Amino acid sequence: MRTIAMIRRILTELLRDKRTLALMFAAPLLILTLLYFLFQGAGNTSADLAVQSVDDDLVSAMQVDGLHIHKIPERQTTDQSSNYTERIIRDNDYAGFLCQNDGSLHLTLAGADEAQSGLILQSLKAAQAELSGKAASATIASQAAALTQLESTVAALTSRL
Repeated sequence: MRTIAMIRRILTELLRDKRTLALMFAAPLLILTLLYFLFQGAGNTSADLAVQSVDDDLVSAMQVDGLHIHKIPERQTTDQSSNYTERIIRDNDYAGFLCQNDGSLHLTLAGADEAQSGLILQSLKAAQAELSGKAASATIASQAAALTQLESTVAALTSRL
């Protein structure tokens, strides 16, 4: 009996206290609204990426919304110093610089905005995955054609025996 009376007393005190009711109902709604607007603003990020001597297939695979790719003409010297890269990024206000030397990619990010850096990294990884998938399917198709040719050769040889 005492437990029921205590529960009833606590509930009546809660219902009479307007501040507690406001914290229980209005504060979560306010926080959820703020989180909604916070995450809605993150979707419209755009970044500028400078590319130099990069394969055209990779550049076309990197085309995503918000990523603007600028092709930089090749330099006369083969020196790919960090000063040159930093100067290109700083002078043109790019978020990153991607170059390809001897088959390896070198990506330099400005690091000023994490959202821009994330957009560039995400598009580069997606492009590499897409290209490796295309290369794998081409390899599988050529191997299937070679197996078919071998099967016909084996069938022809067994028919002669």
